[in-house]
Amino acid sequence: MNVIDEIINTTTVDRLSKTAPVSYIDEIKSNQDIIDIKDNILMSITKVIEEAYEYCRNFQGYSYLFLDDRNQYLHQFLNYGRTLTHDEMELVMLDDPACPKLSPPKMEQFREQIDNFENLLNEVNKMQEWKIFQCWFKVDIKPFKQTLINTIGKWGNMFKQHLVDTVTYSLCDLSQFIRIADEGLQQTVIEGDYKALVDVMGFLLQVKERQTITDEMFVPLKETIDLLKYYDQDIPEKVNVFLQELPEQWNNTKKIAVTVKQQVAPLQAAEVMFIRKRIAEFDSKILYYREVFKRYSFFKYTCSTAYESIDKVSKDLKRFEKQMEEIHESGSLFEVTVPDFKAIRQCRKDLRLLKQLWDFINIVKTCVDDWKTTPWRKIDVENMDIECKKFAKDIKMLDKEMRPWDTYIGLESTVKNTLTSLKAVGELQNPAIRERHWDQLMKSTKNLAALPREFTVSNFKLCFDLLFVTLL
Repeated sequence: MNVIDEIINTTTVDRLSKTAPVSYIDEIKSNQDIIDIKDNILMSITKVIEEAYEYCRNFQGYSYLFLDDRNQYLHQFLNYGRTLTHDEMELVMLDDPACPKLSPPKMEQFREQIDNFENLLNEVNKMQEWKIFQCWFKVDIKPFKQTLINTIGKWGNMFKQHLVDTVTYSLCDLSQFIRIADEGLQQTVIEGDYKALVDVMGFLLQVKERQTITDEMFVPLKETIDLLKYYDQDIPEKVNVFLQELPEQWNNTKKIAVTVKQQVAPLQAAEVMFIRKRIAEFDSKILYYREVFKRYSFFKYTCSTAYESIDKVSKDLKRFEKQMEEIHESGSLFEVTVPDFKAIRQCRKDLRLLKQLWDFINIVKTCVDDWKTTPWRKIDVENMDIECKKFAKDIKMLDKEMRPWDTYIGLESTVKNTLTSLKAVGELQNPAIRERHWDQLMKSTKNLAALPREFTVSNFKLCFDLLFVTLL
C-alpha cells in the first residue's frame, strides 16, 4: 500500500492553473480507474501471499529433519529398533517397569532406514527449483532445496557411517585379539611357573568365551559390507583385507588353543586339586565364622557398641569376600566349579539388616528419651501416642528375618511399653484425679513414694521420666 502511494506521489507535478480546485495528486487518487487498478494490485498481492503460505505447507513434512536431534534418534534406534514416543521416553527416564524393552535393530531395519532417506532424497531432487504465483511473483527455492538435500544426506549417512564404524571396529578388535592371543598362548610354561600358567589359562578362557560370537560374526559383517556397497558407501581398504584374512587367522588361533590346552593339562590338573583344597578350607572357615557371627553382641538389644561391632564385622566380611572373589577367578580359569559360599552372603545380608534395625532403634530411643524430659503439664499424650503407633507400624514393615532377633524383640517391647505408659499418663492427667488418688499411687509404687508431696499435687512438676520408669 505504501509503495503504491509513493509511486503516485513521485509521478505527479505541481499544477500550473491557479484556479483549479484540486491538485493532480487528489485527482489521481479520486480517479475511479486508478482506484480499480490499485484494488486489483492489492487483491493480487493478497492472493500471492495466501498461495505462497499454502505452498510452504507442502514442506512441513520435512520439518523433523531440522528439528529432531540426530544423535538422540540414532541412540533410540540402536537400543529399541525404532523411535520412542514422548510417553515412552518419560517411562524410560523414570525407569518404569512398563518402559519399552531393549530390542537392538536387525540389518533389515537398517536397510529400511537408509531406504527411507534415499527415497526422500530422490523426492527432493525432483522438486522444482522455482514457483510462480499469479503470473508475476516468482519464488526461488533452490537454496532451500540444496539445504534440504544436504540435511537428508546427513541423516542417511548417519546410519551408513554407523555400520562402517561397527564393521571396522569389530574386525580391528578381532585382529588385535588374535595377535595378542597367539603370542600369549605360545609362551613357554614350565612346572612351578604359576604366573605363566595363569596367563595361558586366561587366554584359553578368552578364546573359549569369544568362540561362539566370533564364529558367527563373519557372515553378518559380509552382509553389512554388501549393503554399504549397494549404497555406494566408501569402505576402508583394511576392512576388505581383514574380511579376507581374519577367518583363517581365527581358525588358526583356535587350533593353537586346542594344542596348548593339551600341553598344560597336567599342570592344570595339579592346580585344580590345589583349588579344590582351597575351596574346602575356605568353606570350613566361613561356616565357623557364621557361627561366631551369630553370637555377636549387636544381636542383643542391650548392646551399647552396636555400630563399632558392625564396622568390625564389615571389615572381616570384606576380607572374606576378597578371598571368595579370588577363588572364583581361579575356578573360572581352571574350569573348577566353585560353590556360592552362602554363609558369607547371608552374613552380609544380616549385617545390612542389623544396620537398618539399629538406625531405627536409635530413632525410637532418642524420641522416647526426649519425652521423658517433658514436664508433667506439657506432656502431649495424644501426639506422643500417634508417633508411637507410627513406630509400631514401621516396625512391622521391617524385614521378617529380623523378628527372631533379641534386638527386634527389645525394640518392639519398648514401643509397646511406651504405648502402655502413655495410656496411664493420659488417665493420670484426668482433672478428676484427687489428692487421695495420688496417695494411693505413691503407696503402691516405690519411685513416686520417695518424692516430696509438693512434686505430685501442689506444684505439678512431676517428670514423665519417673512415671515412665515406674509404670514399666
